[in-house]
Amino acid sequence: MIGQSHLAVRLGELTRKLGLNAQVAPLAPMDAEMQTAWQGRHVFAGSAEDPELLHQLEPQNAQAVLLCSKSDELNLALALSLRDACAGVRLVISFFNSRMGMKIERELGNCAVLSSAELSAPSFAAAALHDGVLQTVRHGNEHFAFLQSQEGDEGPNGIDLGSGVRFLPLSRLAGPRPRIRDVPVRASRYLHQARHAADRYLVGILGGIAGLLALSTTYFRFDQGMSWLSSLYFVVTTFCTVGYGDYSLKDASDLTKFMGILLMLSSVTLTAGFFAILTNALVQKRTDVLEGRRRYRLNNHVLVCGLGLVGLRITECLRAMGLKVLVIEQDRSNPMLEEMRAHRVPFMVADATLDRTLRIANLPKVRSVVCAINNDLLDLEIGLAAREIRPDTHLVLRIFEEAFAQRIQRHFHIHTALSASSLSAPAFLAKALNPQALSLLELDGQPLLVSVKAASEGPKPGEIILVEGDSSLVLTPLKSQNQP
Repeated sequence: MIGQSHLAVRLGELTRKLGLNAQVAPLAPMDAEMQTAWQGRHVFAGSAEDPELLHQLEPQNAQAVLLCSKSDELNLALALSLRDACAGVRLVISFFNSRMGMKIERELGNCAVLSSAELSAPSFAAAALHDGVLQTVRHGNEHFAFLQSQEGDEGPNGIDLGSGVRFLPLSRLAGPRPRIRDVPVRASRYLHQARHAADRYLVGILGGIAGLLALSTTYFRFDQGMSWLSSLYFVVTTFCTVGYGDYSLKDASDLTKFMGILLMLSSVTLTAGFFAILTNALVQKRTDVLEGRRRYRLNNHVLVCGLGLVGLRITECLRAMGLKVLVIEQDRSNPMLEEMRAHRVPFMVADATLDRTLRIANLPKVRSVVCAINNDLLDLEIGLAAREIRPDTHLVLRIFEEAFAQRIQRHFHIHTALSASSLSAPAFLAKALNPQALSLLELDGQPLLVSVKAASEGPKPGEIILVEGDSSLVLTPLKSQNQP
């Protein structure tokens, strides 16, 4: 294993748990977490620029080499160097850009290019619908989930694998949940007031215009002996600076001329203020429409906070299951917002930690909230803010470190706190052990490979067939694989 990252830490823990012979080249001094995960293993010193490093690694003797640094560019450079040094070695490459990763996989051959975001997103989507998600895999065009049954769980049964673990298509989890209680009266009143509260400056100007027209009309009605309609006509033409000339104050008294001057100056001032506020309101309205800041009347929807690659893939997965999704993203320059517009996915450019944002997103009637921002504390802050508005909100948080995620889940009573690297590490290791494998699963203390095999191949002893078809999805005990 080459590189140092959250994924590298998880792989160190996983290989130790399975008793696999693994070695690591961290390319830099290891941090404390990395040292703990790889304690007792052989560590190769040297940097990526060290020409002797690949020679020391002896990749020709390895079953596979995993490239797991934080940099796509570095992982690709190492992959090309390994291809030059040892063309036959199998590579498993971590690559953030999944679309480019697929092209690299086709060109290099004998390698698997995987994205932690792509691998973990279906598990986050499943966790938004069920508390006991263990792992998800993709077979063909469909995602499947391994679920740990919860107490009182009355969800879809699927295939019973024992120990309360079930296997079923992800689409079955998307059935309707019980209706969520109505918004509390005070929250409903707050939302109504926030939406309909008028601009006090606009109200003041409109009141000033109405008062000026009424007083001026009354004054000129009696001072000039006009009819009410003629007086109003004169005042409006003066107010609008039209001045047709059919009425004039040329021969009027000084007081009346002063009133005319006051009318003209007041009208110019009020008109300028009125159009300034109106223009600002129209521009703000247009901005709100473009950035999705409006009151949403969605019901039983999933609220996804954070539109990074993980958030984008979670959104795609949820929509593929036919669920309503609303996305909140704070960065208005995020290029993925254009993808949301293109696919007509409702979104808001706003701060999800604010109560007002969550209320406008109709939080009291959401099915669940998924916090997928690349920041543990920010995800937790959003979750706690949602909990204050509706205590029974179903929360799913993205947390980097698995032990920290478990502590957050336990102490803050969060439904699910998941680590993207922990969810994806089994898939990386499975690909290193078997090119046809999709992931690793532990069942009754026995590690199993989730892999794809041709339907023409007969079942082997100990295999569990999960999906049958042109290619079958099977569970195979790890000890039956040709591994170190």
